[in-house]
Amino acid sequence: MLTHQPSNFATYSDASGSPVFDTFFVLSDWGNGEELFAFQSPDDRQRAIEAFTGKGMPCKALTHHEAFQKIQGGMRAWVHNGDVPADFVWSPLSINYRIACVA
Repeated sequence: MLTHQPSNFATYSDASGSPVFDTFFVLSDWGNGEELFAFQSPDDRQRAIEAFTGKGMPCKALTHHEAFQKIQGGMRAWVHNGDVPADFVWSPLSINYRIACVA
């Protein structure tokens, strides 16, 4: 018999509860401890890594699995909102729900 098992994948939502898709994660320390930053494309993630590193902020790309574990463990995460006014560029990212897999 098939049963549902918890997985290490999830969907995410922003502060307004809207779903966030195509997340590419960077782990960085901006002086307040390590935090996660999510971007909408691999190119955006790479540009962010270059910008963070250029400003002396240590960072590295993380997989979805690694990011999920850190968010689940309580790490703060932020999603980049693209071309919006500077005050609203980043909003909190949270796990919307875990996806169950059948095993």
